[in-house]
Amino acid sequence: MITKSSSVKVKPKNPSNGKSKTKAASSVLNKEIAALLSLASSASLLTFKARKSQARLFELVVLADLLNMYTANSNGGRITVKNATSGELKLAGAPCSANKSAYSYFVLEDARGTPHHEVWVSLQFTTLSWELNGMPQPPRSADRHEIDVGVFAPLPATAASIYPSYENLQAGVSCKHFSPSKEAVREALGLRRETALLSRLDNPSAVPWLMAERVPACPPSPLYLASSSPSVHAFTEPVDQLGLYMASTPFR
Repeated sequence: MITKSSSVKVKPKNPSNGKSKTKAASSVLNKEIAALLSLASSASLLTFKARKSQARLFELVVLADLLNMYTANSNGGRITVKNATSGELKLAGAPCSANKSAYSYFVLEDARGTPHHEVWVSLQFTTLSWELNGMPQPPRSADRHEIDVGVFAPLPATAASIYPSYENLQAGVSCKHFSPSKEAVREALGLRRETALLSRLDNPSAVPWLMAERVPACPPSPLYLASSSPSVHAFTEPVDQLGLYMASTPFR
Protein backbone atom coordinates (compact mmCIF):
# COMPACT_ATOMS: atom_id res chain seq x y z
CA MET A 1 0.00 0.00 0.00
CA ILE A 2 0.98 3.61 -0.58
CA THR A 3 4.14 3.08 -2.56
CA LYS A 4 3.26 4.11 -6.11
CA SER A 5 2.61 7.77 -6.01
CA SER A 6 4.71 10.64 -6.89
CA SER A 7 8.00 11.31 -8.50
CA VAL A 8 8.31 14.32 -6.22
CA LYS A 9 11.89 14.39 -4.99
CA VAL A 10 12.06 17.51 -2.86
CA LYS A 11 14.57 17.26 -0.06
CA PRO A 12 13.82 19.49 2.94
CA LYS A 13 16.72 20.80 4.98
CA ASN A 14 15.48 18.98 8.06
CA PRO A 15 12.16 17.15 7.72
CA SER A 16 12.05 16.24 11.39
CA ASN A 17 12.13 19.75 12.82
CA GLY A 18 9.02 21.68 13.80
CA LYS A 19 9.35 24.32 11.08
CA SER A 20 8.44 21.91 8.30
CA LYS A 21 5.06 21.37 9.98
CA THR A 22 4.01 25.01 9.69
CA LYS A 23 6.27 26.82 7.21
CA ALA A 24 4.74 27.07 3.75
CA ALA A 25 6.53 25.02 1.12
CA SER A 26 7.50 26.49 -2.23
CA SER A 27 4.87 27.43 -4.79
CA VAL A 28 6.44 24.95 -7.21
CA LEU A 29 6.03 22.05 -4.80
CA ASN A 30 2.46 23.09 -3.97
CA LYS A 31 1.58 23.14 -7.66
CA GLU A 32 3.16 19.71 -8.19
CA ILE A 33 1.13 18.14 -5.39
CA ALA A 34 -2.07 19.82 -6.57
CA ALA A 35 -1.41 18.39 -10.04
CA LEU A 36 -0.78 14.97 -8.50
CA LEU A 37 -4.21 15.08 -6.83
CA SER A 38 -5.77 16.18 -10.12
CA LEU A 39 -4.36 13.11 -11.85
CA ALA A 40 -5.34 10.75 -9.03
CA SER A 41 -8.94 11.99 -9.02
CA SER A 42 -9.30 12.51 -12.80
CA ALA A 43 -10.31 16.09 -12.04
CA SER A 44 -9.63 19.30 -13.86
CA LEU A 45 -6.57 21.11 -12.57
CA LEU A 46 -6.93 21.49 -8.83
CA THR A 47 -5.43 24.35 -6.83
CA PHE A 48 -4.92 25.29 -3.19
CA LYS A 49 -6.27 28.51 -1.73
CA ALA A 50 -3.02 28.98 0.17
CA ARG A 51 0.39 27.34 0.12
CA LYS A 52 0.69 24.24 2.30
CA SER A 53 3.55 23.14 4.52
CA GLN A 54 5.72 20.17 3.60
CA ALA A 55 4.05 18.12 6.35
CA ARG A 56 0.60 18.83 4.94
CA LEU A 57 1.79 18.18 1.38
CA PHE A 58 3.07 14.78 2.48
CA GLU A 59 -0.45 13.97 3.74
CA LEU A 60 -1.79 14.94 0.32
CA VAL A 61 0.75 12.69 -1.42
CA VAL A 62 -0.54 9.83 0.75
CA LEU A 63 -4.08 10.85 -0.20
CA ALA A 64 -3.15 10.68 -3.90
CA ASP A 65 -1.65 7.23 -3.36
CA LEU A 66 -4.85 6.04 -1.73
CA LEU A 67 -6.97 7.38 -4.60
CA ASN A 68 -4.67 5.66 -7.09
CA MET A 69 -5.11 2.38 -5.21
CA TYR A 70 -8.88 2.69 -5.53
CA THR A 71 -8.70 3.37 -9.26
CA ALA A 72 -6.34 0.43 -9.81
CA ASN A 73 -8.23 -2.12 -7.73
CA SER A 74 -11.93 -1.24 -7.86
CA ASN A 75 -12.88 -2.68 -11.28
CA GLY A 76 -13.90 0.53 -12.98
CA GLY A 77 -14.49 2.67 -9.90
CA ARG A 78 -14.63 6.44 -10.24
CA ILE A 79 -13.53 9.32 -8.04
CA THR A 80 -15.29 12.67 -7.79
CA VAL A 81 -14.05 15.79 -6.01
CA LYS A 82 -16.79 17.57 -4.07
CA ASN A 83 -16.99 21.21 -2.98
CA ALA A 84 -14.01 22.41 -5.00
CA THR A 85 -15.45 25.46 -6.75
CA SER A 86 -13.46 26.27 -9.89
CA GLY A 87 -11.02 23.55 -8.89
CA GLU A 88 -9.97 25.21 -5.64
CA LEU A 89 -9.64 22.65 -2.85
CA LYS A 90 -10.97 23.77 0.52
CA LEU A 91 -8.81 21.77 2.91
CA ALA A 92 -9.03 22.35 6.64
CA GLY A 93 -5.97 23.83 8.28
CA ALA A 94 -6.93 22.22 11.58
CA PRO A 95 -9.06 19.28 12.80
CA CYS A 96 -12.48 19.71 11.20
CA SER A 97 -16.06 18.49 11.16
CA ALA A 98 -17.84 16.84 8.22
CA ASN A 99 -19.27 20.14 7.00
CA LYS A 100 -19.79 19.50 3.30
CA SER A 101 -20.33 23.19 2.56
CA ALA A 102 -17.06 24.23 4.17
CA TYR A 103 -14.58 21.55 3.09
CA SER A 104 -13.62 19.55 0.02
CA TYR A 105 -13.69 15.76 0.02
CA PHE A 106 -13.51 12.88 -2.45
CA VAL A 107 -16.33 10.45 -3.27
CA LEU A 108 -15.35 6.95 -4.37
CA GLU A 109 -17.98 5.32 -6.59
CA ASP A 110 -18.25 1.92 -8.20
CA ALA A 111 -18.53 1.45 -11.96
CA ARG A 112 -22.31 2.01 -11.78
CA GLY A 113 -21.92 5.33 -10.00
CA THR A 114 -22.93 4.12 -6.54
CA PRO A 115 -20.92 5.87 -3.81
CA HIS A 116 -19.17 3.52 -1.40
CA HIS A 117 -16.65 5.73 0.38
CA GLU A 118 -15.72 9.32 1.13
CA VAL A 119 -12.13 10.38 1.72
CA TRP A 120 -11.46 13.33 4.00
CA VAL A 121 -8.40 15.14 5.30
CA SER A 122 -8.14 16.12 8.99
CA LEU A 123 -11.67 14.98 9.78
CA GLN A 124 -12.52 14.35 13.43
CA PHE A 125 -14.64 11.40 14.52
CA THR A 126 -16.21 10.41 17.82
CA THR A 127 -14.32 7.68 19.61
CA LEU A 128 -15.01 4.22 20.95
CA SER A 129 -14.36 5.40 24.51
CA TRP A 130 -17.01 8.12 24.08
CA GLU A 131 -19.50 5.45 23.04
CA LEU A 132 -18.57 3.26 26.01
CA ASN A 133 -19.07 6.29 28.28
CA GLY A 134 -22.70 6.63 27.19
CA MET A 135 -22.18 9.23 24.43
CA PRO A 136 -22.80 12.38 26.53
CA GLN A 137 -23.90 15.32 24.39
CA PRO A 138 -22.39 17.30 22.92
CA PRO A 139 -19.12 15.44 22.33
CA ARG A 140 -16.24 17.22 24.04
CA SER A 141 -12.87 17.80 22.44
CA ALA A 142 -11.53 14.75 24.29
CA ASP A 143 -14.32 12.65 22.75
CA ARG A 144 -13.09 13.33 19.22
CA HIS A 145 -9.90 12.32 17.41
CA GLU A 146 -8.50 13.55 14.10
CA ILE A 147 -7.42 11.25 11.30
CA ASP A 148 -4.93 12.71 8.81
CA VAL A 149 -6.40 10.84 5.83
CA GLY A 150 -9.62 8.92 6.44
CA VAL A 151 -11.83 6.69 4.33
CA PHE A 152 -15.39 6.88 5.62
CA ALA A 153 -18.72 5.35 4.73
CA PRO A 154 -20.82 7.96 2.86
CA LEU A 155 -21.77 10.70 5.31
CA PRO A 156 -24.99 12.76 5.46
CA ALA A 157 -25.27 15.65 3.01
CA THR A 158 -25.31 18.47 5.52
CA ALA A 159 -23.65 21.79 6.18
CA ALA A 160 -23.85 21.19 9.91
CA SER A 161 -20.74 20.65 12.00
CA ILE A 162 -21.21 16.92 12.53
CA TYR A 163 -18.65 14.35 13.53
CA PRO A 164 -18.91 10.80 12.20
CA SER A 165 -18.56 7.84 14.53
CA TYR A 166 -15.51 5.59 14.63
CA GLU A 167 -17.90 3.02 13.14
CA ASN A 168 -18.07 5.15 9.97
CA LEU A 169 -14.28 5.01 9.58
CA GLN A 170 -13.38 2.31 7.06
CA ALA A 171 -9.63 2.97 6.91
CA GLY A 172 -7.34 5.59 8.36
CA VAL A 173 -3.81 6.85 7.84
CA SER A 174 -1.68 8.72 10.36
CA CYS A 175 1.01 10.55 8.36
CA LYS A 176 4.52 11.35 9.58
CA HIS A 177 6.96 13.28 7.39
CA PHE A 178 9.96 12.01 9.33
CA SER A 179 11.52 8.76 10.51
CA PRO A 180 9.03 7.46 13.07
CA SER A 181 10.00 6.57 16.62
CA LYS A 182 8.37 4.32 19.17
CA GLU A 183 6.49 7.41 20.33
CA ALA A 184 4.79 7.69 16.93
CA VAL A 185 3.88 4.00 17.07
CA ARG A 186 2.42 4.41 20.56
CA GLU A 187 0.36 7.34 19.28
CA ALA A 188 -0.92 5.23 16.40
CA LEU A 189 -1.76 2.38 18.80
CA GLY A 190 -3.82 4.84 20.85
CA LEU A 191 -5.69 5.78 17.70
CA ARG A 192 -6.20 2.07 16.96
CA ARG A 193 -7.72 1.62 20.43
CA GLU A 194 -10.23 4.41 19.78
CA THR A 195 -11.35 3.08 16.39
CA ALA A 196 -11.97 -0.65 16.93
CA LEU A 197 -11.98 -3.57 19.33
CA LEU A 198 -9.48 -6.37 18.91
CA SER A 199 -11.15 -9.39 17.35
CA ARG A 200 -9.96 -12.98 17.75
CA LEU A 201 -11.56 -13.69 14.38
CA ASP A 202 -9.98 -11.88 11.45
CA ASN A 203 -12.75 -10.05 9.61
CA PRO A 204 -12.89 -9.16 5.89
CA SER A 205 -11.39 -5.72 5.37
CA ALA A 206 -13.82 -2.83 4.99
CA VAL A 207 -11.66 -1.65 2.08
CA PRO A 208 -10.62 -4.73 0.05
CA TRP A 209 -9.31 -2.49 -2.74
CA LEU A 210 -6.76 -1.07 -0.28
CA MET A 211 -6.07 -4.13 1.82
CA ALA A 212 -7.35 -7.51 0.68
CA GLU A 213 -6.27 -9.29 3.85
CA ARG A 214 -8.53 -9.80 6.82
CA VAL A 215 -8.29 -7.37 9.73
CA PRO A 216 -8.18 -8.50 13.38
CA ALA A 217 -10.48 -5.71 14.48
CA CYS A 218 -14.16 -4.88 14.82
CA PRO A 219 -15.09 -2.87 12.85
CA PRO A 220 -12.53 -4.25 10.33
CA SER A 221 -10.98 -0.89 9.50
CA PRO A 222 -7.23 -1.09 8.78
CA LEU A 223 -5.18 1.69 10.30
CA TYR A 224 -1.84 2.75 8.82
CA LEU A 225 1.15 4.66 10.09
CA ALA A 226 2.60 6.18 6.91
CA SER A 227 6.02 7.77 6.77
CA SER A 228 8.22 9.42 4.18
CA SER A 229 11.00 7.17 5.52
CA PRO A 230 11.14 3.42 4.76
CA SER A 231 12.50 2.90 8.28
CA VAL A 232 8.86 2.82 9.43
CA HIS A 233 8.71 -0.82 8.33
CA ALA A 234 10.96 -1.77 11.26
CA PHE A 235 7.85 -1.42 13.43
CA THR A 236 5.65 -3.76 11.36
CA GLU A 237 5.61 -6.56 13.92
CA PRO A 238 3.88 -7.24 16.24
CA VAL A 239 1.46 -4.32 15.92
CA ASP A 240 0.06 -5.76 12.68
CA GLN A 241 -1.65 -8.30 14.94
CA LEU A 242 -3.78 -5.40 16.21
CA GLY A 243 -4.78 -4.12 12.78
CA LEU A 244 -2.11 -1.39 12.68
CA TYR A 245 0.11 -1.48 9.60
CA MET A 246 3.20 0.38 8.45
CA ALA A 247 3.44 2.09 5.05
CA SER A 248 5.94 4.34 3.32
CA THR A 249 5.75 6.61 0.33
CA PRO A 250 8.66 8.61 -1.12
CA PHE A 251 8.64 12.35 -0.50
CA ARG A 252 12.13 13.78 -0.37
